[in-house]
Amino acid sequence: MEETIDPLDTMLARLQLSCIRDQLDSLLDEAARANLSARETLILLCEREIARKDHRRIEMRRFPNPQETRLPQRREHRRLPIAAR
Repeated sequence: MEETIDPLDTMLARLQLSCIRDQLDSLLDEAARANLSARETLILLCEREIARKDHRRIEMRRFPNPQETRLPQRREHRRLPIAAR
């Protein structure tokens, strides 16, 4: 059986809106329970996306991946034998 591709999921991925993509159903349910208008729902979605990206940005600053930092890697230098005098 062939899997159908959701065009909205594809668009959200292309726009790199991973929070909205991952939580869309629950966010839409939350908006419906709160009787939010279309504009208010869009605001809710954007707020959650921004909050998630801000959280990730803060985490990356706290715990950067050493391979992704621009600082030079620490190098180990071999000690050369010193001739006794």
